[in-house]
Amino acid sequence: MPWKNAVRSRSDALMSIAFCVACGLLDGAVPLRRLEDPNADDVRALIERISVEPDPGLEENEAVVEADGARAAGRAEDILFPSWT
Repeated sequence: MPWKNAVRSRSDALMSIAFCVACGLLDGAVPLRRLEDPNADDVRALIERISVEPDPGLEENEAVVEADGARAAGRAEDILFPSWT
């Protein structure tokens, strides 16, 4: 789904799963400098490629992240720093 709405504030950015995933992929974390310009071209371009899909089978703090055929799944602490193969 295209990223149609610009992020208006730091809190908007931090509440956006797609934004946080994009920062994680670009920077390995969500650095404070990204919050100064959350609509930067590189972040927005990556957000356009991210698909966030709810899964009722997952617990509240669980997620699955897939990128280029690699997959990390589990609780937040398990996927914050995945070891991509």
